[in-house]
Amino acid sequence: MPTVYYGNASIRTQTIVRLAHGEEMTLIFVWNTTELQPFSNYTLWAEASVVPGETNTDNNVFVDGTLKIHARGDLNGDDSADIFHIILAVAAYDSQPGDPNGNPAADFAPIWGRIDIYDLVTIVSLFGTYWWFIPRISRTYS
Repeated sequence: MPTVYYGNASIRTQTIVRLAHGEEMTLIFVWNTTELQPFSNYTLWAEASVVPGETNTDNNVFVDGTLKIHARGDLNGDDSADIFHIILAVAAYDSQPGDPNGNPAADFAPIWGRIDIYDLVTIVSLFGTYWWFIPRISRTYS
């Protein structure tokens, strides 16, 4: 059972029913960050519990770098939300993950896999509001 943490605090644990030797699986952990301090950095890491018969536990812990809590609307991590962020969202319009003009921070509904008009409307609606109270997550790898 893998558990994801920020610092020493547990975010969530998931149960994996069946995973064959050498097989990989991607897990998604949903995390409500509204209780966290905006513009703060956290270390995100995961630990897989030891399973019966496991002899190599050296790879059971994975540290995923630094997590910085941004405000929704802050598309480039400069701790602000202004007209330049709207321009960044427009430049990423109709992009998908991996596209050269893509900007994952502009995708407010990543489940659809594309930056669309709803994402642009969201970023425009956040402009000029008390945006710093609505956190968003980005990560950088070390």
